[in-house]
Amino acid sequence: MIKVQAKYKSTVYNIELSEDSTFNDLLGNIPLPQKDNIKLIQSGKQLHSLPSASEKPHKIIVLYTESSSINILHDKEEFQKIASINYNNALKTRPQHNIITQGYFKNVVPLPGFNDTNRAREILQQLRDDYAIKQIMKEREWRVINLIELHPKERTILGYNMNKGETIALRLRIETLDGYRTYLSIIKVLLHELAHMVYSEHDNNFHLLDRQLNRDYELYRGRKLGGQDVYGGNATVDGTGVDGQRLGGVVKEGNLRDLIYEAAVGRLTKEEQEIQDACGLK
Repeated sequence: MIKVQAKYKSTVYNIELSEDSTFNDLLGNIPLPQKDNIKLIQSGKQLHSLPSASEKPHKIIVLYTESSSINILHDKEEFQKIASINYNNALKTRPQHNIITQGYFKNVVPLPGFNDTNRAREILQQLRDDYAIKQIMKEREWRVINLIELHPKERTILGYNMNKGETIALRLRIETLDGYRTYLSIIKVLLHELAHMVYSEHDNNFHLLDRQLNRDYELYRGRKLGGQDVYGGNATVDGTGVDGQRLGGVVKEGNLRDLIYEAAVGRLTKEEQEIQDACGLK
């Protein structure tokens, strides 16, 4: 006699089977929607045949996945493959700028004529020297000639990328000119503009890359900083700036496939839409 304790969802089924029983005999004792897309797990390993007869019952976990969920997973994997092909094709059309041998941004240029120009220069240098940004650019062999401050009179624009790396401009100051935007809100715009290193248009391919860059930034930031906030008064650990603006939390590994899928089918978050609307394509 084969004794089995089969756990499906939160219910345990005590089942007794003869030694000539099959998987179907076992599954017939469990109220499953259908008999395919099922795995039986014992001690962390998948069962391919019924266990042997024993005095004590074998403890088995029944895993069932609906066909619709499997199809969605396959769709997401296909989106990722297509995105990789599109990315490699887009790289071939990028303009070739002069090689920058030191760092990943050749020049940082704050706006002249302000009493606190040195503060603006420090922020640009902080962006240039940000560990996570440098790792992102190193991996993709990206170089930017000019990282400049965008004048706050451009009220509808937060940033732009001219000629895929010739110049990236970022608005640092708030509209009243008596303070600066939070560091992480500027980072979000910088990552958006870095995605324009490959794609000019705000299409699905662009949004896939933008989300990948945001994910990479959070991963590198956590790896380097150990989850601690090193941005001084401009940000807090949970990603909320001093102006109360929510900048988005860490994108975990398990969520990446879903984020890519949502971007591929055109679902943007409110924050992504606002940054896109404030991007001045050059």
